[in-house]
Amino acid sequence: MNSESLSLLFDRSWNNFFSPVNVLLSIIGLTLIYIYLYLRYKRNKEKPYYRFFIAAFSFKVVLVLANALFYIIAYKGGGDSINYWRNAEMLNNLLFENPSFYLQEMLYDNSDNNVLAHFNSITGIPLSDYYNEAETFFVCKIGSVFSFFTFGSYILLQIVFAFITFIASWRLFEMVRSFNLHSDRTIAFAIFGIPSLGFWCSGLSKDTLLFIAICYAFYYLNILISAQKETKKRYWLYLFVAFLLMFKIRPFILMAVLVPMFMAFGVRLSNNINRGNILQFLSKLTFFSICILAFAFFLQSSAAETFINEAQLVNLDLTQNTLYGNKKYSLGELEFTPFGMVKALPASVLAGLFRPYIWESQSLALILNGLESLLLMFLTIRFFIIKNLVERLRIIRKTEFLVLSIFFILLIAYIAGYTSILFGLLVRIRAPLIPFFILLIMVKTENKGLKINEL
Repeated sequence: MNSESLSLLFDRSWNNFFSPVNVLLSIIGLTLIYIYLYLRYKRNKEKPYYRFFIAAFSFKVVLVLANALFYIIAYKGGGDSINYWRNAEMLNNLLFENPSFYLQEMLYDNSDNNVLAHFNSITGIPLSDYYNEAETFFVCKIGSVFSFFTFGSYILLQIVFAFITFIASWRLFEMVRSFNLHSDRTIAFAIFGIPSLGFWCSGLSKDTLLFIAICYAFYYLNILISAQKETKKRYWLYLFVAFLLMFKIRPFILMAVLVPMFMAFGVRLSNNINRGNILQFLSKLTFFSICILAFAFFLQSSAAETFINEAQLVNLDLTQNTLYGNKKYSLGELEFTPFGMVKALPASVLAGLFRPYIWESQSLALILNGLESLLLMFLTIRFFIIKNLVERLRIIRKTEFLVLSIFFILLIAYIAGYTSILFGLLVRIRAPLIPFFILLIMVKTENKGLKINEL
């Protein structure tokens, strides 16, 4: 079934999203969430940092509603977020039509041969672009579970995902705060105050689920690695679920977490050896030699070949297909070879971190992203020119969380810059790295009780 036939099943009018029932459901749902948040705030109001608690969620709600309106108005009731919801609703219809088929769809990655076998004009037939791509339809499956409990309301579904993302973000906030590397205001700004992060990583989308997984992966890694806390089996389960989400949606994100984990582990081993000891020097030399060799082997592996081939296909499609518009950037002539990957590293990382530049912004959304990039450039320059640079670099080098952040940032920035081509896609893929980048370049040196041997 194509988009024309879909319109017969789903009225894309304004009333479809803002009917009295949907508005009432959204108000009730949001009220219940605020009651829960207020009660939690009352239990913890003696903690100074809880002053950000309700305000941070409110800002996220504003951004997720702006995102919903963006898809409803700019895309006329279409686009990724709404199509995830529509496909989720079709899965829910299938549950009532044929529970056995529903379980098959939820538990297995089915081929397009099952579309007409499982779905029909009563349930609705998923868009082929979403159904045929396992990673994309996995998001629809998750949406199906939550859409069932939000009674099919798109706006309420977005609010619920904003709440789930906020709770995950708050875990990250509390973890970073425990390191005594930043002021509470800086951490709150980095995690809750970035518009593009709240806009793209709050509602039902790949980006939201990935950011939730990243927050919990960092949080539970800290618990499991920290020697001061008791290790519990359920933490391993939570970590596994976070890794599974990354693997099912964007496997390279999992790589961008696992590789920094290994690097942070190397920092811990080095820090545990007495400073100035020849063993410390040898351990660092051995560790970095292993990293270089592992990277060299990767470049010669079938995994690298697969990545290069996929990157080339995506690059050609995004570059030559006029349907994507002209809001694109170029890294110059790319060589899709292992050497070409290395050669494109500086330009890709810069694009992943700082583009679109303000002069490349050709729409209101991109202007906001351009201003955001301008802020990141300012903070980067400030990091290198203000005093105590050597001390800040020492803290970063000795702090496992910051070492992990460096490699996480570089990997995400490189992959985003190398493969995106479209500014709209670039800002979405790079959004999860922004909090870690800001925390990295705004680390302070005068904090007391600094913890440098924690993840």
